[in-house]
Amino acid sequence: MLKRLLLGFLLVFISCSHEDKKEDPPPPPHKEAPDPVTPPPSDPTNLPGGFPNLPGGFPIPNLPNIPIPGFPGGGMPGDTSGPATPDTLQGLADAINAARKSRGLGEVAVELALNCAAKRHADDIGERKACTHTGADGSSPWDRARDCGTSADGEIVACGQGTPKAAVDAWTLSPGHAAIMYAPDQTVIGVGMLNNYWVAIFR
Repeated sequence: MLKRLLLGFLLVFISCSHEDKKEDPPPPPHKEAPDPVTPPPSDPTNLPGGFPNLPGGFPIPNLPNIPIPGFPGGGMPGDTSGPATPDTLQGLADAINAARKSRGLGEVAVELALNCAAKRHADDIGERKACTHTGADGSSPWDRARDCGTSADGEIVACGQGTPKAAVDAWTLSPGHAAIMYAPDQTVIGVGMLNNYWVAIFR
């Protein structure tokens, strides 16, 4: 009787030990979400202020005291056109931080490497008078940040506003730009400006 029990146990053990085990499939490869970017505004026409014609060819006049997000022109009192000064750039960072603080968000600190990326793009678009996120060399914000030894997750551009506050006000009125400027997890910033073409790049 004991021999039969032992023999039965041995047969069960042998059959179980040869049972094929199915392993779980490997997890899918990690796919990072694409970096967010504010789409570049429509190309302006050659009219003063960059406003498009109405149907029939009637031009919309420039409105010098009203900043219009995404359009060149619209100089404000205290116009800062020309090269950026350290005070102008600090004023842009301060205006962004004041706007963030008014919404209960933390301040962003200026990072030299991001300043490099912002200056490169501001000098490019300010010289070309081109309201775009794409550099003349085809570079993206992420390319410029990498070339300057850092990384970024959002860039905003304002074209033609005459003061740092006017640029920030224009960004606030544009949902795509505001989503980047007021993202709670932003901690560092780079800023640049040439000829009232403003760039802020964040991480």
